[in-house]
Amino acid sequence: TSEKVDPKTQNFQVPRNYLEGMMTEIHILKDLAVAFIRANQTEMFAAALAAVIEITNHYLSRRQGYLSNSDAYLADLSDELRDLLLAARQTANLHIFRILWQGIERLAIASFPLEIVGSKEGSHELSRPLIDLLKNNIAADVVAARTDSAYEGTRSLGTIGVQMAERGFIKSAAEICTDLGQFVEVSTGVGQTVVSYIAKEFMAAIFLRSLAFRVLFTNYHHPYN
Repeated sequence: TSEKVDPKTQNFQVPRNYLEGMMTEIHILKDLAVAFIRANQTEMFAAALAAVIEITNHYLSRRQGYLSNSDAYLADLSDELRDLLLAARQTANLHIFRILWQGIERLAIASFPLEIVGSKEGSHELSRPLIDLLKNNIAADVVAARTDSAYEGTRSLGTIGVQMAERGFIKSAAEICTDLGQFVEVSTGVGQTVVSYIAKEFMAAIFLRSLAFRVLFTNYHHPYN
């Protein structure tokens, strides 16, 4: 049988009114970060993004005990980060892109310690909005021949997949492997060998971690002896 939640004894969804104050702060920081990108102030941009990460870490620490595998805060946060990516597209500063990709990576991984529906069965979908943001922008970078950004984004996505595998979230890690495989095919077709190479490296790393950190789930009909 799969995991079940008893609404009488277990919290499920974080109340929306609990999120409003934090999202106001995130929106203000997003506007500041956009201004720093346009002014090419890399260190100030990094500081604004670090503040976003700190607020998110605080939120995730308070979210302990809520079992929903979706999250309104992280969905709204991904929308704010999408605005930063759009602003970063207007600059040639690769360092800003690197900071942004690594920030999204850190935000996604920060959600992994939380126990949610599916996490005991090899799936952890709380960071899905952030992962989708990475995937969609990597694909756009590959098609537009923005090799440096595509490389950094692929590295962050692969790192998330490795961390998932090491924590036993092998179903979610396998989905990232599938995405990386698609990037291999597309990047090879447009001559971005370096993106194809790092995607293959992370596919192999995820596979090896999935074997090394394999978990036996309680709903398996035929567990190993």
